[in-house]
Amino acid sequence: MKFKRLAGFGLAAAATLGLASCGKGLPNEEYNEATGATADKDSEIFAEALGRFDSVYADSKTKTTDSYRYAAMAEAEAELLSSAVFLPTTTQGGNYALTKVAPRTAPYALWGTDEYRYKNLVVTNEKLKASDRKALLDKWTSSKGSAEYDPVSYAKEYLAGKDYTFAEEYVYQYTEGTATFDWLATSMASDSEVLVNLVDGLIEYNGENEIVPALASGWTKTKDDKGNATYTFTIRDDLYWAKATDGTKTEYKLTAQDFVTGFQHMLDAEGGLEYLVQGVVKGADEYLTGKTTDFAEVGVKADGNKVSYTLIGDPSYFLTYLSYNIYQPLNKEFFESQGGKLGRAAFATAAQSADYTYGVAPENVLTCGAYYIHNYEDASNFEFLANENYWDAGNIEISKITWLYNDGKDALKAYNWFKNDEISDVGLNSTALAQSKTDGLYDTYAYVSDTTATTYFAAYNLNRQTYSLPSGAVQSEQSKNEAIRTYAALQNRNFRLALSYAFDKAAWNAQSVGDDLKLNALRNSYTPYGFVSLTEDVNVKVGGVDKTYKAGTQYGQILQDYCDALGLKVDVKDGVNGWYQPEEAKKVMETALAELEADGVEISKGKKVVIDIFYYSASEVQTKQANSYKESVEAALGDYVEVSLIPAETTDDYYACGYRAADGASANYNVFYGSGWGPDYGDPSTYLDTFLSEGAGYMTKTIGLW
Repeated sequence: MKFKRLAGFGLAAAATLGLASCGKGLPNEEYNEATGATADKDSEIFAEALGRFDSVYADSKTKTTDSYRYAAMAEAEAELLSSAVFLPTTTQGGNYALTKVAPRTAPYALWGTDEYRYKNLVVTNEKLKASDRKALLDKWTSSKGSAEYDPVSYAKEYLAGKDYTFAEEYVYQYTEGTATFDWLATSMASDSEVLVNLVDGLIEYNGENEIVPALASGWTKTKDDKGNATYTFTIRDDLYWAKATDGTKTEYKLTAQDFVTGFQHMLDAEGGLEYLVQGVVKGADEYLTGKTTDFAEVGVKADGNKVSYTLIGDPSYFLTYLSYNIYQPLNKEFFESQGGKLGRAAFATAAQSADYTYGVAPENVLTCGAYYIHNYEDASNFEFLANENYWDAGNIEISKITWLYNDGKDALKAYNWFKNDEISDVGLNSTALAQSKTDGLYDTYAYVSDTTATTYFAAYNLNRQTYSLPSGAVQSEQSKNEAIRTYAALQNRNFRLALSYAFDKAAWNAQSVGDDLKLNALRNSYTPYGFVSLTEDVNVKVGGVDKTYKAGTQYGQILQDYCDALGLKVDVKDGVNGWYQPEEAKKVMETALAELEADGVEISKGKKVVIDIFYYSASEVQTKQANSYKESVEAALGDYVEVSLIPAETTDDYYACGYRAADGASANYNVFYGSGWGPDYGDPSTYLDTFLSEGAGYMTKTIGLW
């Protein structure tokens, strides 16, 4: 169904409110009355902006081989990028850093959270020379996968031979603490990256990117006559849960049933990642959507010391899911002792009760992981200590993990901690980079950190309904008429595309990492260019032209061709300023102005579109980045666009505006470049699923929907 452009809603509001007060700093209700914004419009806005992506992506999931599916998903992603509802900006890493940590001694995988399992880290007391770090990486590259090589053992042998000594504590900084200790009911990286040290899964990754047994000693796979796979895992003997506050062994044995309980609680709690199992695990979708209330119909079963997962089809990437928190265990008896209930309706009622305390604090969870929580206080320092009752306690290299809180106000705070041997590693922002050169650390110790598969992006709020926080903080300065104009403009695809072409991401990123490395971490696609590759030849049509892609072709090459066919002026490779086209921004803006004028929306030098960008004002880096964004956008589009920089004075206010906004209606911005997505498993759908319609896609809230 074709929906009319929603710029018409702005026109209707402008027609009735043309003489309205132009006062600024208004309540949310007055802005919404003026713009006509309401959550009821989410579906219509999505269909107009992302309808083409939605249909192409749905078709991609019908492909019967991985390679044809990858090619079809590349076409869907091209449609997503062409919709210009968001702009990929950067990935993690790619900056200068200093460390005491031997590389590849943490699990190495592009997806999940295993890279934050710190039990096997090799940490030196001395600062690690860049030359020695490179030697360890060279050995890893040449030897990974061979039977005689182990990254941990080799690092200890090599570094001891270079007169390094070893620490038993890993210390690093954090800026955002955990909001919950329930690892099954959160979608926030700031939660799961901490909690992964409290809980093990069935399997995990090692430092050579290999899947190895964890709580399961092994597994088998079978298929029924319809091609549906069942994975069955054998749970290790004599596993017990321990108190998360002191590591004391409890009477609760860890069993196969705990994985069934955990899976049900994950579905009941709907913490934000439950959609990952819809269409993958048999019966999960029906249970989530209320078609059945009987969890026994879901394909997760326990039989003695075995837990099995019956799937829909045979997704090749299923095992890559299992290192993620949504497949982790939960002890039913302890859960119920904290007021918990199983069953969607029962849990919904229990969760509203004062008696429900599961996950509220460390004493309200158990640990089956390598650590317990010795001390925790948000916005302060906290500590994890090794769990002596851990199933693999004899192989824990790090006996203590310490997090030091950094509020971000001092651009040199983390650097000075490292310089004074108070933390184990640090990335260098532009200020710290200059200081490291002055202090003489740069030449010997600085290296360029790895980039990752996490993709950050600038999101455009298509249905803004919040202009200040409930406290009154981070208040927009837009007048009613400015809000009407901005709301209408952001419905227009060409206006959004002009913003994307006008954003000089390289200059913006330089404010964080310095000019030398400003390109390294730039990302221009949602799914990374080389995330997957074809395993067979594929024949498809691209822009109506027959194309053959050979086995080994990277996902990004196919994506590039589809983007070219759609007329996007973008280079989707990493490490280039692939979207920045200021002259193209001006051309596209002229098209947008004509389209908006046809809808009755006037944009001119006297009636500019005001774009609210919020930033944490105590942070030197964030302040510089906000000003860089304003400078580049206004340099290209300043005749028609004004970027309004709105300071958030506290980290709580900053996160509330965007990263921790509960839903699209709570998103307090017009453009927000502080969010991103890290892959949960090894398939492009881990990215593209996040923009599914009707709230099924987790990241649609960043564009103001659901």
